[in-house]
Amino acid sequence: MNELKEQEHIFLQTPLARHHDDLLLTPCCCGNDKHVRKVGCRDCLQAPLLCPQCWLNKHRTMPTHWALVWNAGDRFFEKHDFSRIMKNAVIALGHHGERCPDADRGRNFTLVESNGIHATSISFCRCIGLDGERRAPEFQQLLHTGIFPGSVKEPKTGYTLNLLEYYRQERSQGKGSAYNFVHVLQRMTDPFFAGSDIYANFLAITRFYEKLDIVMRRGFAHGGDDPIPGEVSHPYPNRPPGYLGLQCAACPEKGVNMPLLVNVPRWLR
Repeated sequence: MNELKEQEHIFLQTPLARHHDDLLLTPCCCGNDKHVRKVGCRDCLQAPLLCPQCWLNKHRTMPTHWALVWNAGDRFFEKHDFSRIMKNAVIALGHHGERCPDADRGRNFTLVESNGIHATSISFCRCIGLDGERRAPEFQQLLHTGIFPGSVKEPKTGYTLNLLEYYRQERSQGKGSAYNFVHVLQRMTDPFFAGSDIYANFLAITRFYEKLDIVMRRGFAHGGDDPIPGEVSHPYPNRPPGYLGLQCAACPEKGVNMPLLVNVPRWLR
């Protein structure tokens, strides 16, 4: 602690220096003289200031990073979401961050990440497949992107898979409540948060995600309920269909950790 106190003046000056940048309003690295550096990133490490278009290009696959946009009138860096950097900026799905050529206008979307609640806009892929049908439905496109949809039909809210896993560990190890967790997300977004209330939807999604996690960990995501040879009445040895309880890994079970047919001497039976 004493060595920290000795360098206290540096610890104070360095965070304050982050509120200004020597590259501010200088020509951007893209080579366009009309594009000046005025957008920084709050979540990237050692990220230089960029012009709005370059910032968007760099963050096509990182849309949950907060942008720090220079407010020339009030002379400070203002926190903005991805879709507020430029007009018609959207999070594009289906083309590795590039916008689908057949996409319609972006839809208002609430995207929740561990760094806050983002009031953003999402553009879904509308390409037509070889069978004449449109690509995957919207909720499935979100899942492929790493966003868990808040609903199946016309989803307007989504949670990153990283956030859901973080909350699962927080609840398991830290015993925190969902209410407090959502409140922290709101504070991370804005100390005077006045956005949409996601608490009820967050409860439903985290419960369903927990069930999916249990199903996968128990092995039922790979046809665990399907009958195996010699055990038609018991699809999975000693377990009723849909059973999700824990089993002893050391206990012998036919078809699991021992052969289905075992020649046991009569005197051992």
